Amino acid sequence: MIIEDDDAARTLIRTILQKNFACTIIEAENGETALSILKTEIPNIILLDISMPVMDGSELLSLLRSNPLFKTVPVLIITAMGDKELVGSLLSKGICDYLLKPIDVPETVKRINKIIAKMLAQKDAAHVTKYNNLDHGLPGLLLVENDNKAKEQFHKLLGDRFIIYDAKNGTDALSAFEKLSPRYIVVSDKIGLLDKKIITQRIGETATEKEVSIFLIATDTKVVSLKVFTFDGIIVKLEKLEEFRDEVIKKVLGEEITIIS
Repeated sequence: MIIEDDDAARTLIRTILQKNFACTIIEAENGETALSILKTEIPNIILLDISMPVMDGSELLSLLRSNPLFKTVPVLIITAMGDKELVGSLLSKGICDYLLKPIDVPETVKRINKIIAKMLAQKDAAHVTKYNNLDHGLPGLLLVENDNKAKEQFHKLLGDRFIIYDAKNGTDALSAFEKLSPRYIVVSDKIGLLDKKIITQRIGETATEKEVSIFLIATDTKVVSLKVFTFDGIIVKLEKLEEFRDEVIKKVLGEEITIIS
């Protein structure tokens, strides 16, 4: 995600990303617009300009770091100021690096590659901890989802509440259930009808000795046929990510979420 008020700078950064990285690019011209977009998106990396109208980068960074959904998202700040004190204060807020204007193309590519390498290393370490050292008491959840973006968002939103395993269809789900015995199964409404039938019937048959609850994520509950499939609950796919996270926790774990305004 590029958050930059200068059109020329934003165009240059977008071109750098398009030529050097396989990525989807989201853009915002100020912090306020970015906040609106971030209600439904969780970018892997944020490139954030400091000097912007409406809401500047420093204020936005503080808001991001106070939100659990974005607390660990790498932020690369962009500034035309050679103010070491400013950069130092932003480092304390959790930025991962910075770029000085005018933008240097090779240096930008180098620094983004460095961030990606660090992210991959952290992901590998988290994978080992998650699957080999399951002593932290989190319940297991099998997510049956064939949309990569939706799968990634689910992990980011709920990875702190569940040990999340993945399956892309009914056959994968059956195999994963036999090997991993997850306490919960969450099924996307995007998978096929036969896959849903396999999961609800076949797993239901073997669940007499293994406690398991099966939930369906539905974007439109009106199209869900409860005559064909039996689920323990329907999770509505809410547009705002924080609200969707709360909905999953409420339905799956039975926890009421208290919103403090």
